[in-house]
Amino acid sequence: MTGKNSITGNLKYKMPGRIAVGMPFKSIGDSIASEAWHNDDQTENKMQLYVNSTIEETLKSFKKSDKEVIRLKYLKTLQGAYIPKNNELAILTTYNQLLNISHEDMATLDYVVIDECHMLSNGLNYRAETIAKLINYLIEFIAKKRNSKTKIIFMTGTPNVEALVIPELMEEQAIGNLFQVIKIDKKYKVTPKMYLTHLDTTNAKSRDETVITQIKKYLKENRKVVQIFNNKEKMDDYRRELLTKISSKIKIGLFYSGSKGECTENILSGKFGDYDIVLTTTYFMNGINIYLDNISKDEVSIGKTSTQKYGVVIDLGNIHKKVSSLDAIQTINRFRNRLCKCTVFLPKIFKPDLNNTSKNFDLRNAGNVILGINRYNYHLLSANKNLTVNFVEETVQKEQIYYLEEVRKNPNTVTKEMIEKRMQQSKDENAIINSIETKTSLYEDWFYSMDGYHHMAKDAGILSIIKHIDDSEPLKDISKEHIPLENKVIKNFLDDDKALNYLDGQLDPSKRILVKASGMITDPLSNYVGNFKVINLINDKYVVEGDFHVSHERAIDKLIYFHLKLSYWYGTEKAIEILRFLTNENADFAPFKTPSYLKSIANYVTPFSYLTKDKYLKGINYLRALDYLSQKNIGVVKEVASTNISFTFINNEVVSQLKNMWAKQQFDKIGYMIDNDKSILTKNLLKESYSDEELIRCEDLEDLEEQLNKLAIYRPLRKSKNGEVRSHERIIIPRILRSDKLLSRMEFIDTGSSIPEYSDLSDTNIEFENFITKIIKRLNNRMNPALRSTHAHLENIYNSLKVKLNKSDVQAVSEYIEGVLNDPKRNKLAEVPELLNALKKDLNELDRCLLSAFKTSEYLTSKSILDYKTLPFIEKTFLCEKDFKLESLDDKFSPDLIKFKITDVYDSLLKHTDTFTKAKKVKIRTASGRKMINFLDNNPSRATKPVYVIRDSNGNIIYADFEHKATCKFLCDYAFKNERFKMRDGSIPVKTYNKGIYNLNTFKRDYYANSSKSKTVANYNIKIYDVNIKEYIIYVKSLKHKKAS
Repeated sequence: MTGKNSITGNLKYKMPGRIAVGMPFKSIGDSIASEAWHNDDQTENKMQLYVNSTIEETLKSFKKSDKEVIRLKYLKTLQGAYIPKNNELAILTTYNQLLNISHEDMATLDYVVIDECHMLSNGLNYRAETIAKLINYLIEFIAKKRNSKTKIIFMTGTPNVEALVIPELMEEQAIGNLFQVIKIDKKYKVTPKMYLTHLDTTNAKSRDETVITQIKKYLKENRKVVQIFNNKEKMDDYRRELLTKISSKIKIGLFYSGSKGECTENILSGKFGDYDIVLTTTYFMNGINIYLDNISKDEVSIGKTSTQKYGVVIDLGNIHKKVSSLDAIQTINRFRNRLCKCTVFLPKIFKPDLNNTSKNFDLRNAGNVILGINRYNYHLLSANKNLTVNFVEETVQKEQIYYLEEVRKNPNTVTKEMIEKRMQQSKDENAIINSIETKTSLYEDWFYSMDGYHHMAKDAGILSIIKHIDDSEPLKDISKEHIPLENKVIKNFLDDDKALNYLDGQLDPSKRILVKASGMITDPLSNYVGNFKVINLINDKYVVEGDFHVSHERAIDKLIYFHLKLSYWYGTEKAIEILRFLTNENADFAPFKTPSYLKSIANYVTPFSYLTKDKYLKGINYLRALDYLSQKNIGVVKEVASTNISFTFINNEVVSQLKNMWAKQQFDKIGYMIDNDKSILTKNLLKESYSDEELIRCEDLEDLEEQLNKLAIYRPLRKSKNGEVRSHERIIIPRILRSDKLLSRMEFIDTGSSIPEYSDLSDTNIEFENFITKIIKRLNNRMNPALRSTHAHLENIYNSLKVKLNKSDVQAVSEYIEGVLNDPKRNKLAEVPELLNALKKDLNELDRCLLSAFKTSEYLTSKSILDYKTLPFIEKTFLCEKDFKLESLDDKFSPDLIKFKITDVYDSLLKHTDTFTKAKKVKIRTASGRKMINFLDNNPSRATKPVYVIRDSNGNIIYADFEHKATCKFLCDYAFKNERFKMRDGSIPVKTYNKGIYNLNTFKRDYYANSSKSKTVANYNIKIYDVNIKEYIIYVKSLKHKKAS
């Protein structure tokens, strides 16, 4: 082990005393553990203790056989753990685990080391809460235990803005005198080189070609190359691209959080091994030590160093490969022999100024690329001393309600003191985040600039060389797209019965797997897959090898995992059948299907894990209430398909009412649970802490949206800029096939909380009955007989409304009112607008009904779980019907399957148009010219005319016309007055008179003959038939003769 970690964590070299080392990534501790595994330096007094949530799995991976025992001391968490009393102790853990060491236990330590402390600033985007808590916790400790022997060391090779923030925070606590900076001036024998290269192009393809050309150059220099990504999902495709454009014989590995296999094992043990290129994320940059390539540990122990050379390639012009100078320096420092060259491709500096074409180039872009100038720091470099400084807008601390779920479950576990303490902690943490963000805004872009890279390299003892190049010559192009190629590999795997049967017989679904490519397939564009075999079982992990290209390793690994999971649930044969239907282009397996087969399979397997966790019961109860409300005709439309259930909210007013009443039910539950807990003595004080209904509402609604996105496909209401509704809110619940094992696993669900307020279906039904009665009473009062007798036009409106209300069809009433108000002929009639707007307002008073529905849903769920340990609603909603067959997914609705007579078309034509029926002769245009058809002679005619025929979902003809425009106009009006339009993807468009899909011109332009499922009408169909005109007229005349006779 080498570097600064040696003086803190290595028992052989560390500072004397008891030390706790907190690290930003588990990989750093894993790397140290790998070293310690082979050098057992622990004694009775000297002890290393490894602590992180996955450390056991990591240590097991070091074992060469199942018989080998774990030799290192470890814990999965420090929460409530006993801290050993050894005089020479090194606790190697993560940032968040340090929070589990009490201040009393911390005071027994000589040092608390925050390793790679630049991550306190770098990591703010994805773990701000942990970072703020850690800094606050440590400063609290210093303030409380200022006489303690414990020293807090923030340690890094690349300081960031945390070096400015921490002393300021300590000053606020009047302990600023306890802060000091120690800078170690290290002398190096070897100087790495960094080539800051201006790549003068914005073309993404050209940039990639140039970057790959540079990688080829490094390989020719016998350098092992590392390239850094921000998105691990892009790595497989890029690996395939490198193998195609450089050579299929080079070996490329992937290293990222959670990666497995030989490359990961090599890097954790300090070497690249036989890998030529490693594609990695920022996971590589902290705590990894590469020092054992082409050299043994024994040689290192006597002072020798590796002679292997390395190359680092960074492209700041590619969003997926853009990293800061801090990360670049950290990457170079991973190579302990410093035999490293780094090429950094800068973005194009002199881009045209699109806002001011009189300028030669965009000055802001040039300033940003060269110096990192942005809106927060430009005043520092300007000659104008009167510039107004732009400050980062301080994040206003979002008020939070703490222990909200705890008080709803068991209010006696929550006290006002607990809440106040947590509120103060949160306030302090927010101050830390704001302070870091303010400092970061000044320097953030500088770290990505040419100037930032140059000065950071200089400080790190790296020679910075500035270059300029144009883009490189084009390399070999990839002829296959990545997704189709991966899909073909997956398809071939699923078609290989021999491989599938072998894996079924060899693998236990309860054990982990690691898939490796055998190396037999070297063509990056090959889709071959086969010859799978289990080559080892180590630490309950199967090592499976197969013939396929290495770039598909992760995809095959996931596929086998999904296959085993499905086999466990359904058995082998049904699992294969499900997988094949998910990858069948002709099967309508909605809503799981995506362009990527692997994502389609993941969409099917993933949702079930949320159904048995009580955390998601709020979302499940919301859906359960919707299921009930969809029967009440209030604008919640439930569509049941074989593999999904959807709820569409066609009444946009109801959407906000639903959420507000659900949130009110959640708020009321707090008061009910506190009032009914006899063990709480200070009920009013506790209720006071949860009295901000609006704040709790906002927090609950955020949580609800998050849960709906996990449990279903949630598509919120969308509006245009001018406030018009573009699409209704919709929730699509995927349904998976039933199995006994799935059903048995659902029995473990348990809320662990008290029963909420009593409410059953009869209570809710009574609320709806009372609501309808109230609306009818108001209708009778507003449109009384005397008024109707004075204004005759009101009688028809009154009768229409009364019929709909007697059927309890609230949505039909709402739509009828909207139709009248949007009808220019009727909305100007006396009394109509005033009366209907008043009634429209009455219809919005659904609150009591909705509140009762949510209370009933929650009560019935809690009662069912308490009594039966299961929830039938989940089985009914999230699982397919018992008699569902996958083969049915091939059966699609098509009106063409329904036979009809040509005379049915004739009848509809005669009913809706008089075209040709009154004429004796007609001249029509044909392919050979204009022809005259005489309807009075007996000469046959072959002349035809296209007829546009509308049919409904049952295949019945509802309209026919020779005119396309008239046909579309009829359908728009018909669907508005009758069954509304529904689309092939299950969505329901917004229904507004003469707007959107209900507008003739919009329908013709966007929805007629559209191939997209979201733009294709499902419940109506316009077909074109060529009708022989003379035969049609003869048929019409025959009807007239029959009528006359």
